Amino acid sequence: MRNGWEAELEPSLPFGKKADLRLSRGGSSFLVESTLLGLSERFQRVSRYSERAMSTLRGIALRNGLAVSGELRPDTLCGPVRRP
Repeated sequence: MRNGWEAELEPSLPFGKKADLRLSRGGSSFLVESTLLGLSERFQRVSRYSERAMSTLRGIALRNGLAVSGELRPDTLCGPVRRP
């Protein structure tokens, strides 16, 4: 690796678990844990639904000479969304 660092994937730890990564150089060693953060599956489903609904409304409006303004926000459809 760069600058003399060595990487070890999923090194075993003394208490029986594994870290995601160990970076070592000289006498220094660092354990790295990685975590993926994202939107909940429920929020993603509601978001896709609201996008399809708005697309449908805009299509109806266009065919009938109407205008649509505003948006269908996912939190108005399913209540407050708790993010991780």
